[in-house]
Amino acid sequence: MDNSSNSSENSGEYWLTISDLMSGLMVVFLFISVAFMRYKESENDKIKNIAITYEKNQTAIHKALHEEFKLDLKKWNASINGETLSFEFNSPEVLFKTGSSEINRHFQQILSDFIPRFLKTLKHSRSAHRGTYLIRIAARKKSKHCVF
Repeated sequence: MDNSSNSSENSGEYWLTISDLMSGLMVVFLFISVAFMRYKESENDKIKNIAITYEKNQTAIHKALHEEFKLDLKKWNASINGETLSFEFNSPEVLFKTGSSEINRHFQQILSDFIPRFLKTLKHSRSAHRGTYLIRIAARKKSKHCVF
């Protein structure tokens, strides 16, 4: 009988050692998961800051463009889209000759005034906000308006 009680004690010590090992392993995995969660949280904060900065820059650019062109928008029958930061010239008959893909002399004068001021405003805004901007110019004859 003494042999079976000795075997029972060894079995209990064996399971006690395994449970200690498993507890230690669980603590290691807990530390790994906490470290990973902190890393992901910092990544999410970086993404959130980028989105906030983008929105602030877009608002500042829209404000600067509107301030620069506020007197001319009505005269040119144009508007500024706040979401895309695009200029929309809303009267295509002023832009192009009927049946032609060439722009009118009046619209050439508008563009010669518009483009340098537009680029100057973006350059000033870019240096203030340290960004890079993509400028796309599109003139569509068949649409209801012209977008820059």
